[in-house]
Amino acid sequence: MKNLLTIAFILTAFISNAQIEFENPTYGNFKFDNLERKSSWVMVFNIDSTITAEEIKSYFTKNLIFKFENDSKTELIGELVKSKIEPSKYGYSSWNAPMIFENPILGNVMVEIKTGRYRVTIRNIRYINNGISDIILKPLSNNLPSSKGNEEYLDGSVTFEDIGYVKTRSKKVFLILDKYFTEISLYKILKKTNDDF
Repeated sequence: MKNLLTIAFILTAFISNAQIEFENPTYGNFKFDNLERKSSWVMVFNIDSTITAEEIKSYFTKNLIFKFENDSKTELIGELVKSKIEPSKYGYSSWNAPMIFENPILGNVMVEIKTGRYRVTIRNIRYINNGISDIILKPLSNNLPSSKGNEEYLDGSVTFEDIGYVKTRSKKVFLILDKYFTEISLYKILKKTNDDF
């Protein structure tokens, strides 16, 4: 009887745990899609209602932040301009930062514009491998091909579990990228100063 109660207790605990819904982690403004097994960065910004789509496009293009492929008043589609991130700007020393920040970051960008706000979505976030992983792999075999020049997707840093949640190998990568994307995606109005100094 004692064994039967123990088994019933274990089965009840197992079934109740199996019904728990696991939430995806959030690292700043990153979203994780279990179904498509992709990660993306999404943020909404409030702006003055007089600012137009042309002004937003001009700002991001002139400041070499985004490169757009279309001319729409509601949705701009393009890419991040290839750039390297300095982790020290976001509170990490260069020796403590993940190695991917030694490489330029790339990604697909969509800016959706409504009166008084815009939303930036960055998908397919990737970096160009500078061959740093070859240092680790080459001692194993001289016959391994070099990874230098390959585009490595950030989705490779994410493990999508079948039970509905996401684990990441490096939370630091997402935290640094979140700060960087927030900084570059903010439309900044430059105020004209008085010429008298």
